[in-house]
Amino acid sequence: MNEDAIEYHETGRQEYGGNDCVFSAGLCSGHPIDTMYIKLERGDEEPITILLRPDEVAALSWLISGAMWSWQIQRMDNEESED
Repeated sequence: MNEDAIEYHETGRQEYGGNDCVFSAGLCSGHPIDTMYIKLERGDEEPITILLRPDEVAALSWLISGAMWSWQIQRMDNEESED
């Protein structure tokens, strides 16, 4: 697969940790299967771009939402036990 043939169309971007870290995501064209991407950029590190199918994006979204929910419940439980 020629990665130069893939075109990226950013639909969302979140900067954090100052201006040296960015998460971005969007649609891509030029790949036979994958139609979406997420890109992780951090400081002087090489950016990581992951191409995904819509069902893979949905699975990751569900998993990460569950992790965030669990983290928040744990935080709330810890605050209650401190009172």
